[in-house]
Order: sequence, then structure tokens, then C-alpha cells
Amino acid sequence: MAMRYSFGSQIHNNIVALVSLTIAVSGFSYSLWRNEQTEKNRNIRTASFEVLMEVEQLRLIVDSANYEKDKALGNPITGWPHVLLIKDLSHLIDTDTGEAGDNLYKVWSDNWDSIDSNPDSAQKVTSAIEEMRGQDLKVLRMLR
Repeated sequence: MAMRYSFGSQIHNNIVALVSLTIAVSGFSYSLWRNEQTEKNRNIRTASFEVLMEVEQLRLIVDSANYEKDKALGNPITGWPHVLLIKDLSHLIDTDTGEAGDNLYKVWSDNWDSIDSNPDSAQKVTSAIEEMRGQDLKVLRMLR
């Protein structure tokens, strides 16, 4: 004759297995979430550092053109690749940084051809660079 067990008695008899299964699933879920968060932070950190380096290269071009009137180091055409890379990478960081990158692109587009002859243009670009740099550093400080 087969013994019949009620649902309650089966749970009681297998409580250790059920608790172990619950802990294993929750531990796996947390580990998966943590790995995803770590990878996201790593990608943001890498993009942020690259943006910081590009921003400083762009600043060097603007300062060389505006203050030193150096045609080689301050050639505004050489700023375009930096501006485009900053714009593209900024969207990988977060929305506020993406907006700062778009703003830098717009300001650069409007002023790049006169940064060596118009101090106001150079100041506008420098302000946009500072905004971009500040936003990028803000995101880096918030990473965990």
C-alpha cells in the first residue's frame, strides 16, 4: 500500500532543500545583477576617461589658436575629430553628459572657424568644454 503525503508534510520534510534552492536562486540573481552593474560602470568609466582626454586635447587646440596664435597646434580643423568623438562617447555615459556633448558640438560648429581671430568664439568654446568636463567628472564621482 502506497503512503500518501499531504502537501504540508512534503514541505515540512523538504524544508532544507527548499530554503537551499531559494538561497541559491537569490544568490545567483544578485550575482548576475552585480556583474551587469559592474560591466556598465566599467564601460561608463572607460568612456568618461576617454572623453576627459579628448576634452583636454580640444582645449589645447583652442588655447593654442586663441592665445599663442600657433597655426600648427591651434589649427581648428584638427579639433573636429575630438569634438565628434566627445559627442559620440558622451551619449554612452548618461543623458546629461550626452546633452553636454551635443552642446559642445553645437558651440564648436558655430565657432570653430573664428577661435583664432575672435576671443568671444574661443570663450564660448572654452565654456562648453568646461561644461562637458564638469558633467563628465560628476558622473565619474557617482560611480560605485
